[in-house]
Amino acid sequence: MSRSRCLRLLISFVAVLVAGAAMSSAEWAFEVHGGAPHGMDRTVHIDMEMDEDIELDASMKSRPFTSPYYYDLRLIRWSDDGATGWALDLLHHKLILEEPTDEVQVFQLTHGYNLLTVQRLWRKGATILMAGAGVVIAHPENTIHGRSYQENEGIFGWGYLPSGPVVIAGAGRQLKLTSRFYLVGDVRASLSHVDVPVVGGRATMTDVSLHFLGGAGFLF
Repeated sequence: MSRSRCLRLLISFVAVLVAGAAMSSAEWAFEVHGGAPHGMDRTVHIDMEMDEDIELDASMKSRPFTSPYYYDLRLIRWSDDGATGWALDLLHHKLILEEPTDEVQVFQLTHGYNLLTVQRLWRKGATILMAGAGVVIAHPENTIHGRSYQENEGIFGWGYLPSGPVVIAGAGRQLKLTSRFYLVGDVRASLSHVDVPVVGGRATMTDVSLHFLGGAGFLF
């Protein structure tokens, strides 16, 4: 699926979410989470235009507590009975090549391997189940063969690019503090595939990660 098609589908999902909210007195919530991911090793395929192609069996780390920080923001619209809901979620994931090579000195997505998803939620008592899909908005940063990628493409020229599809699923728990405020924690699994530019070519990669998140929310 192309990057532009992924973005168009996500915009359509958001439009449906907003239109549904406008016709309903349903309850809204906003949540802020921090946490840390755990990912599997990945194979990065780099197709070079003028040089030999490169394949990395890449061990990548996240550094969630180093700026720019790993975080998650979620806007939820609950149904009138509170049993189901829709959410627009932005998970600011990061990936950094742990062991650079002679050919690839830098390969990272640290201003964001951003997972922007629309999610369906089901409430089972204090437990929340979730499943969703969306698009990865990536910020590629790389140096290959001593040449650095210019980070001025994409959205507003800030280097952010719709880069591929993502699906996500998980479960969480809520702990009510007041009628409006609550604590929340959840575990999610994400599967994504991206195609990002590098200096002199393009790189493709599939990422499978677990995300351990905790934070707070409020109803409005």
